[in-house]
Amino acid sequence: MSPQSVLQMEREGSSIGEPALPIHCHFEAHAARQPEATAVFFGNAQYSYRELNGRANQLARYLIEAGVGAESRVAVCLKPSLEITLSLLAILKAGGTYVPIDPNDPADRIRTILADVSPTIILTQSALEPNLVAAAPFFFFDRDWDRLYSFAEENLELEIDHEQTAYIVYTSGTTGRPKGVMASHRNLSHYVLAARDCYDFNAEDVMCAVARFTFSISLFELLTPLAAGGATLILARDEVLDFKRMAGVLKRVTIIHASPSWWRKLLSYTNANGRAIFEQVRHASSGGDRVPGDLLEMLKSTFPKAEIFVIYGCTEISCMACTYPALRDRTETKAWLGRPFANVEARLFDADRKVVPDGAGGEIYIAGPGVTKGYLNLPKLTADKFVAIDGKRFYRTGDLGRWENGNLQITGRVDFQIQLRGIRIEPGEIEAHLRQAPGMRDAVVVARELGTSEKSLVAYVVLEPENDVAPVREFLRAKLPDYMVPAAFVKLDAIPVNSNQKVDRRALPAPTSKNLALEQMIVPPKNDLEKELVAIWEDSLGIRPLGTQHSFFELGGDSLQAVQIVMQIEEHWNKALPITVLLEAKSIEALAVIIHEPGKDFAGENSNREIVTLRRGGTRPPIFCLQGVWIYQEMAQYMDGDQPVYGVFLEEEVQLIKTRQYDPVNSVFATIPRLAARYLQSIRAVQPHGPYCLAGSSFAGLIAFEMAQQLRALGEETRLVALFDSMMIKKISLRRRLQCHWDLFVEQGFNYLFKKLRRRLQGAESEFSVGGQPNEQIRSFAAPVSDAQEEMLDEVSAHAARSFEPQPYPGKLVLFRATDQTFFTENVPDLGWTPYAAGEFEIVDVPGDHMGILRGNSAALLARRLQGAIG
Repeated sequence: MSPQSVLQMEREGSSIGEPALPIHCHFEAHAARQPEATAVFFGNAQYSYRELNGRANQLARYLIEAGVGAESRVAVCLKPSLEITLSLLAILKAGGTYVPIDPNDPADRIRTILADVSPTIILTQSALEPNLVAAAPFFFFDRDWDRLYSFAEENLELEIDHEQTAYIVYTSGTTGRPKGVMASHRNLSHYVLAARDCYDFNAEDVMCAVARFTFSISLFELLTPLAAGGATLILARDEVLDFKRMAGVLKRVTIIHASPSWWRKLLSYTNANGRAIFEQVRHASSGGDRVPGDLLEMLKSTFPKAEIFVIYGCTEISCMACTYPALRDRTETKAWLGRPFANVEARLFDADRKVVPDGAGGEIYIAGPGVTKGYLNLPKLTADKFVAIDGKRFYRTGDLGRWENGNLQITGRVDFQIQLRGIRIEPGEIEAHLRQAPGMRDAVVVARELGTSEKSLVAYVVLEPENDVAPVREFLRAKLPDYMVPAAFVKLDAIPVNSNQKVDRRALPAPTSKNLALEQMIVPPKNDLEKELVAIWEDSLGIRPLGTQHSFFELGGDSLQAVQIVMQIEEHWNKALPITVLLEAKSIEALAVIIHEPGKDFAGENSNREIVTLRRGGTRPPIFCLQGVWIYQEMAQYMDGDQPVYGVFLEEEVQLIKTRQYDPVNSVFATIPRLAARYLQSIRAVQPHGPYCLAGSSFAGLIAFEMAQQLRALGEETRLVALFDSMMIKKISLRRRLQCHWDLFVEQGFNYLFKKLRRRLQGAESEFSVGGQPNEQIRSFAAPVSDAQEEMLDEVSAHAARSFEPQPYPGKLVLFRATDQTFFTENVPDLGWTPYAAGEFEIVDVPGDHMGILRGNSAALLARRLQGAIG
C-alpha cells in the first residue's frame, strides 16, 4: 500500500479499532511525507526519516538474504544507540521476529534466552560478542555496515500476515527460567496505534525512551512517535539514572512515560533544586505499578500544561489495556487504572469464573486485539493463562481489582507476583535460583519496605551451618538481571508455614538491623565526614545501622539509590561525581577519601582537567582528539578495547565560552601555532614523549597538523595525524567561491538568495568561517554552546586560520573525508591538503556529512579505519 493510502486511512480514522496495516507502514508513510524531519536522536547523532527508512530497508534486505522470513527470530543485543530503532524497523520490514537481549544480563540468562529462541541471526556490537554464544551468525554494526551498501534503500512492499510474530519479549518466569511472550503484528499495531490515537501524538512531539529495551513498554517509546511523524530521543542508561541530566532532557521533550518509583525520585530531585516547571511537556504518564494519587498531583504541578495519565497493562496484553486521566479540577487520592482503550474489554471474575458485581473484587481479565499469542515453547502455561470465554480470548492478568464509577481500581494479586519499579517479577524464578545457591536449604522472596516508603526485594533464607550470604549474592548476580537480585537477606532458622504446611508469608518477620544478614561487622565512622556519609547511605538504602566498611551493592543498592547518594554528596560538599563512583569506591570509607581529596579527578588516573578519558585502554599509544569531548564520544566507544582515547580541551576555551571576551593580539587563540603549543603543553603533561597520535575535526585538524610540526621540531615522533573532514582553508579561491555562489543561484533561483539572507540575519557566517564547512554543524568544544557563543567561536577560529602559513609535513596524514560534501568542496577531493602532505597521505571516505561521520554507523566505520591507521 502506498504512503498516500496509509495517510488517507489515518485521516479517515480507519487506524482505530482493528489495525489494517503493520506498524512500519505508518512510519514509511511519514518518511515519504517528511523525509528530512528528524526521526530519532541519540547523543549528538540523529537519523532523519529518510535516513532511518533507507537504512532500515537496506538492513531488511540483508536479513532476508541471510534467511530471515516469517517466524524467523532475530536477536538484538545492543547498548543504547540509534541502531536499536534501526534494527527493530528492519526486522519488522523483513517479516522477522524482534527479540531484544539485554547486554548487561548475566551470561547464563543470555544463553538461556538464545537457546529458547534459536535465532537466525544476532545483531550486535563487536564489544558485546563475549557476552553472546555463537548460536547464530553475527552482524556487527561497528564492523559490517559496509555489507549493506549494495542493497536498495526503497521500501520492500513485503506482504506481512497480521498473525505473524512481530516480537518476543522475555519476562520473569515462575519455574526459574524466563518466559518469552510472543506478540503478533496485529498486537503490535493495536499497541502503538491505541496509544497514538488516545494521547493524540503528532508530528511536533518528541518522546524520550526511558525503559530498558528488553521491556515491552519500550515499544511504546520507540514506535509511537514514529507512527505519528514525531521523533524518539534514545537515552543511555546512565543518563536515565542521572536526574540532573534528566532535568535537561525534560526541556527537550513533549512526551514522557516512566514508572511511579522513577517519577517519585526525579520529581523529588527537581523540587529540591528549585522546583523546576516544564511547560513544554504536554503528556506525562506512569504505569507498571500502582500510581498513587499524591504522585499524580506532583506530576500536575511539575507539568502545568500536560495531560497526566495512568497506563495499565502488561506484556501479555501489549501494555495498553486501560488508561486513566488525572483531571486538574479535582485532587486525586486513589490508585486508578481507568477505563479500557478502544476495542479492549476488561472483566472481573471470581474464582469460579463468574462476573462479579460492581464494587466487588475480582481477578482482572482482558480481551481485545492486544492479547498476545502466548508463551514460546510453553503450551501448558499458555493454555492456563489465555482462556476462551463467550467466544473471546481473554488473558488472566492475576491482578485483583474492582469497578468504581466506571473506572477500574487495582486492589492486589491472586498470586505472589511482585510489581517493583514498573517491573513484574515472579519470585518463583528468584527462589528457584536461590535454592541452587551454595549452602542453601530453603528460601522465600517477597517485597518489603527497608526503612523507606519504597519496597525492595527481600530474600528470607535458611542456610547450612557456618555459611553466609556473600557467596549466595554472587551466585545470583551470575544468574539474574540486577533488578531481580534481592536488596537484602534475612537469615532464619526455618521458613514459617501454616497449618497446611505451606509457606506463611504473612509470618515472615520485618527486616531490621538485627536480623539482616550484613556481610561485614559494623565499623563506626572515624570522623564527621564518614558520619554524614553513613547517614546519607542509611536514608537512601533504608538500612540501619551501617558501618563504613559495608559495600553499597552488597547492601542491595541499585542505580537509582546511587543517584540519590551522589546528588546528596554534591549538595553537601559541592563535589560533582559520576554515579559510577560507587562501582569503584564501594564503601563509605573509600567514598570519604574521594570527597576529602579536593584535587582528585575521579574520572581517570590522570589529574589533568583538560584531558578527558573517552575510552580506557591498554599499552597502545593513546590518541588525543582535539578541541572537543562530546563530538568524539561515539567514535571512541567503537575503538579497540586496548586503545586509549582522550578528548582534549583547554581551560582557556571554557573561559572563552563563558566570558565571550577575546583579545585578537595576545590571546592563545590569536594564531594556530599558539594554540598548537598550548595543546602540546596539556597532552605532554599526560604523555611526555612519543609516539603521538593526534586527531581533530574541522578546524581542530589544522591544530593537530601544526602540533605534529612542532613535535617534529622537538625531535618527537608523531605516528599519525587524523583529519576528520578538516579542510586546508587556503585551497578555495575567491574566484571559486563566487563561481559556486553563481551556480547555486542559477540552480535554485531567488530561493538561494533568500536562504543566504535568512542565515545572515540569524547570525550565521559564510561557509568559509572555519575550514570551509557550514558553521551550524560545528560544535567542537567540551560542552554545547549557544548560537551567540558559536558565532563568536567561529570568528575566533576564522581569525586564526586566515593568518596560518602551513608548511609541508613529512609524516603520516590520513584525511577522513565526509562523502556528503558542500557544493563548495564537492570537486575538491583532497580538501586542500595535497600541497602540504610531503609524506604518506591517505584519503578515507566515510559516509555522512561534516559532523555526521562522527555519529552512528559512520562513527563505527571511522573508528575501525582509524584503528587500522594507528596500527
